[in-house]
Amino acid sequence: MNIDNIRGLVVINPKYAKELLRLGYHIVDIKPDRTDKRRSVFIFKDEGAIHEDLQDVISKESKEKEQNNYERQDRNELQN
Repeated sequence: MNIDNIRGLVVINPKYAKELLRLGYHIVDIKPDRTDKRRSVFIFKDEGAIHEDLQDVISKESKEKEQNNYERQDRNELQN
């Protein structure tokens, strides 16, 4: 089966895939990444508000990374 013929949402980040699973979405297939066969892509059934929920997951991770960067900068400033 060619991945181009699969209908669904393709997720390449395993952390995002795990979070979508936790939210109750269903994986319909897992395929090797075309560019790096050591990695996998996760194909989710395109259902409900999966696109919006994925955006929320991505935004949440971005905010957490930003917060961690601020905290790291604060610690570095205190040490200097």
